Amino acid sequence: RCCQVGSLRPLPRLVQPWCGANSRRKMSSEVLTSITTDNAQLECGIVPGGRKGAVVCHPWGKLGGSMNDPVVVSVRNELARAGFTVCRFNFRGVGRSSGWSGLTGNAERDDLRAVCQFLLIGATIGGVKIEPVDELILVGYSFGSVITGSVLDEVDAVKGACAISYPYSVTWALCLWNGSSFWKVFQLSAKKKLLVYGDHDNFSSKAQLDKAAQQLAQPAESECFDGVDHFWGGAHRQLAERIARWALTVLPPA
Repeated sequence: RCCQVGSLRPLPRLVQPWCGANSRRKMSSEVLTSITTDNAQLECGIVPGGRKGAVVCHPWGKLGGSMNDPVVVSVRNELARAGFTVCRFNFRGVGRSSGWSGLTGNAERDDLRAVCQFLLIGATIGGVKIEPVDELILVGYSFGSVITGSVLDEVDAVKGACAISYPYSVTWALCLWNGSSFWKVFQLSAKKKLLVYGDHDNFSSKAQLDKAAQQLAQPAESECFDGVDHFWGGAHRQLAERIARWALTVLPPA
């Protein structure tokens, strides 16, 4: 069941995302606000763009993951430059999001479905109009990839999902008994998928991730980055550019 999208609590500022010296298009300011679900109020940032949307999900909050993670921000920037309306948000219990994080991943799945529904409806926040999107892609990093993969087939408007550094060997610790079933949803989905990881990942071996990539049902792509660990230090831009290229094949410009 998707959470209902409730009232919005606008935060008092807009943030201009960092664009870099070689930006291909000027990015809109990010609108900071919150989305009220059945059980939590979720802190989020939305960069308005076109009618194609993207949601970027962060690593495990219990280990410090949040929507301000450098990987999340880099992917947000690149997708915004590519013309997407992009939303990053904090799962419940993280940052300024209310509520308590769960142990099974189900609460975070509710959060993601609520964010998707909000983007499909649109709103005016602090005088800034967020146009509703027609279609979405999901991008998750580490724990966030477990959640995005598990929701991939539950929202019709979602056309594909990208998993960054999927924590393949430790999902049992992140989602208890749901880890295997969450992976199966992503693995077997008939929607477009991208799995990206480093050959020096700190939690899963290259052999494990290579095997996982080979098991993905088509249509699927994968790429292993040489010399990169779970945290993508020094490779944020290459990662974000790879994801943006894939995203534009899933949801091409009109």
